[in-house]
Formats: sequence, C-alpha cells, structure tokens
Amino acid sequence: MHSSPELVFVYGTLKRGHGNHHWLLDAPFLGEAVLPDVVLHDLGPFPMAVPGEGVVRGEVYGVDAAGLARLDRLEGSPRLYDRRPLALADGRHA
Repeated sequence: MHSSPELVFVYGTLKRGHGNHHWLLDAPFLGEAVLPDVVLHDLGPFPMAVPGEGVVRGEVYGVDAAGLARLDRLEGSPRLYDRRPLALADGRHA
C-alpha cells in the first residue's frame, strides 16, 4: 500500500532552474507558495529559514516517502535541518 505524497515547500537550490532540482524530478509540482513569519539567512553554501518577521517565496511539491528519505539525506537531516509541517499563506501545510 502506498501512502499519499506529503507536501514539501522548497525555497533554495531545490527550486526549478537551480542546482538540486533534479532531486524532485519524480515529484509533481503543485505550484508556487509563500511561507509567512520567516526570514532567510545566507549560510554560504545554502540558505536557512528561521522564524522572524518576513516571508519566503518558494515552490510546493508532492513527495513520497522514498523521496522524503532522499531529501533528508541531501539536506543532512536531522543534524543540519529539522523537517516539520508549517502553514503556508494559502492555508496548506507543507
């Protein structure tokens, strides 16, 4: 039995036209979105979103369990980032 894909919001190199987008080629693109109440910090090789007074524009994809595991390895979870559902401006959670 397959579980339904989870919504994943991306805002950096995983976006279309950027260097790591190939990691999402099997995931359906579900549109652009805005993540409120965060700001981006430039950490050199990658950006980091943290709570704050701002918004981040990005893209949403439907990612299956195998795709999530690949993204976790790419992003260094749980050491370098914490994947958790957040409310997007349009009411979806990703």
